[in-house]
Amino acid sequence: MTVTLHLKPEVEAGLLARAEASGMALEEAARAEAVRRMLEFGEKHRLTLGEPVTRKLLHEGHRH
Repeated sequence: MTVTLHLKPEVEAGLLARAEASGMALEEAARAEAVRRMLEFGEKHRLTLGEPVTRKLLHEGHRH
């Protein structure tokens, strides 16, 4: 699956600085930030995919 992010210039600059500081590519830093924000959102709102869904998604990831 391909996801395209349209970032504000200041957000992109921050991600680029973070990526350079950690030795990651910009895409990796953006992905890590997106995952971090999704987890934070889920925790804040007490959301969960549930164990069966999580297990299915993990197995889907191993197929590609």
